[in-house]
Amino acid sequence: MISLSLPVQKGLVCLFVATLFFAACKKDDAPKPEAAKGTRTELTADSIFLYAKEIYLWNDKLPSYNVFRPRSYVDAADELRGFGKELFAITALSGKEKSIDGEEWPKYSYITETDQNGSVSRLREKSGTSLDGWRDDLGILLRFDKVKDGDRYRFFGYVKVVYPGSESFRANVKRGDVITGINGRDITAYTQGNADIINAAFSNDKPLTLTITEGESRSGAYRTRELQLRKHRYYSNPVLKDSVYTINDTKIGYFAYSSFTDSLSSITVMNKSFARFERDGVKKLVIDLRYNGGGFIATAQHLINLLAPSSLSGKTMFVEHFNRTMQEGKAEILKNQIAKDRNDQPIPYRGRFLTYADDDYRPEANTKKFNKAPAGMYSGAIDVVFIITEATASASELTINSLKPYLNCFIIGQQSYGKPVGFFPVTIDKYDLYLSMFETRNSRGEGGYYDGLRPDLEDLNDDVLHQLGDAGENYLSLALARLSGQPLRRSTGERLMMINGKKVKASSGKEVKLIQDRSFKGMIEDRLGRVSRE
Repeated sequence: MISLSLPVQKGLVCLFVATLFFAACKKDDAPKPEAAKGTRTELTADSIFLYAKEIYLWNDKLPSYNVFRPRSYVDAADELRGFGKELFAITALSGKEKSIDGEEWPKYSYITETDQNGSVSRLREKSGTSLDGWRDDLGILLRFDKVKDGDRYRFFGYVKVVYPGSESFRANVKRGDVITGINGRDITAYTQGNADIINAAFSNDKPLTLTITEGESRSGAYRTRELQLRKHRYYSNPVLKDSVYTINDTKIGYFAYSSFTDSLSSITVMNKSFARFERDGVKKLVIDLRYNGGGFIATAQHLINLLAPSSLSGKTMFVEHFNRTMQEGKAEILKNQIAKDRNDQPIPYRGRFLTYADDDYRPEANTKKFNKAPAGMYSGAIDVVFIITEATASASELTINSLKPYLNCFIIGQQSYGKPVGFFPVTIDKYDLYLSMFETRNSRGEGGYYDGLRPDLEDLNDDVLHQLGDAGENYLSLALARLSGQPLRRSTGERLMMINGKKVKASSGKEVKLIQDRSFKGMIEDRLGRVSRE
């Protein structure tokens, strides 16, 4: 048995779908011979299901090809929409991938058009999210809530994050600014008509004119202005804020991180922040992952190593658990996925090219260890407080779960998204399929947090009245108090908003259907230990 460590995959060869189809068909599950004939779209639909039968984490829940009938999901008017419905039908059978607010959209798995550059770091969703440091959006993360203002209800649309490098950032939009109008129309009345306008405005690429009232955290009087924005491509630093606070002679570091982007865009800026913490003698940290939906596992490992003391080197960080078919080396369909090197070239091996079928998917071959050596610039934390919300997912949850057996970890905020599973992409025709493939568990075998991680101190007040890094912001003030030994002064547990200089409490906004959060939530494995099977 020869072990081969492969680098980041920069693209997968797309083989003929019909060839893939024949490779996957087995005995009683095989469709009739004529089923291998069909249009390109029909063969792609077949292949999506046949991949799931071998590599999906819950493949034992799937019926036969003839029972599932993948071609019944073909949509002549919108090919990708049809494949999305098929994927939803597949994942719904798992009993784990719940729909999102009743929509026919899997909680964990994705299918996207293949990036022509061939890099898995460029997974893009409708939100414009990418994982190579580049974004393609308005530059702001918004939320719309229902609030009671006197005897009526209103929409309260507010800015949660402004991404560095964007037009919104350059236009001095801030966290807490309120959206009161879209393209000249007031959208504050709580009606389905206004909900439709909001949905339409943020679901396409057309330029927008937003009426913005500056939030309470601004200095001086309130000011309303109109701002023209359009989706555009820009490079953004994933580190939203880093700070050091001194409280009663205790040095506390704060690190707000938006996404586990690839190593080129994350590692250098991450190291810079932690080098500062080391210079300032920081041993207690607040890691703010409240809007971090995940990304690359390798980047999460780097952050975990930064936080860990050197004494953990060589100990188990976490383990990836694939399905039985993959663990036993029987996922023969992966022979159709050619592995490539950093130069995007197939890797020769004994007269053929290495494929994903050459991986060893057993737990012992997919156990990740602590390795302090690359982290070097920071000697490790003693106490860590993590800030999380319902938007915290996958690689963020992995980071917390991996450190819980070893560090004094405390969690503040809201119950997280719940995604203990990860994937790597497989290419089918012109699409990349991201099926949930493995579940991660920490050194104590703990995982399975499909309903999310529960905070040690639960508080619903994600305080947009203060900027990230402001010591008066609700979650950060609680974290600083916890780490400095001060009394925890809890908020009311409800989101507080500001309308016309008056604080109001937010209610649930689910009565009127608003556009769903399509930001990326996932764990991408980009460095699998390859082992040839002989």
